[in-house]
Amino acid sequence: MHPAVFALKRTHQATRRRLDGRLARYDLTATQNDVLVALYYRSDVEQHALAETLGVSGPTLARILDAIEERGLVTRTESPTDARINVVSLSDRSTAVVRDLTEAEGEAFTEAFLDGFSHTDVADLVRMLDRIAENMGDTSENIYR
Repeated sequence: MHPAVFALKRTHQATRRRLDGRLARYDLTATQNDVLVALYYRSDVEQHALAETLGVSGPTLARILDAIEERGLVTRTESPTDARINVVSLSDRSTAVVRDLTEAEGEAFTEAFLDGFSHTDVADLVRMLDRIAENMGDTSENIYR
């Protein structure tokens, strides 16, 4: 394995462990958090478009939504223009949770993650990681732009 691949894998694992620890306080998994954050930035989204944005299959997203909908964190409603399409939205309760996660928790997490990097370093890192994702065939959308 190339050292760059190994370093990226180690980084992913360490980041995931740290993130899982923070999300446990909210009884969320990283994947559930991804869904909630995507909805926080995009609001009402058609279910198939949300799956594309997150880079997951329709059935995988449906299982995730089942779990968080049961907890009252999201709602699925029928599209007003096409009854075959579900529109997914955050509930009022989850909006507050996601705001806390992205603001207070997210700020502390980001500070630890980017400690020692300049703004230029961070911009370069994002550009390089986006390029690697594209090289690996990722077609999902970066929701943070």
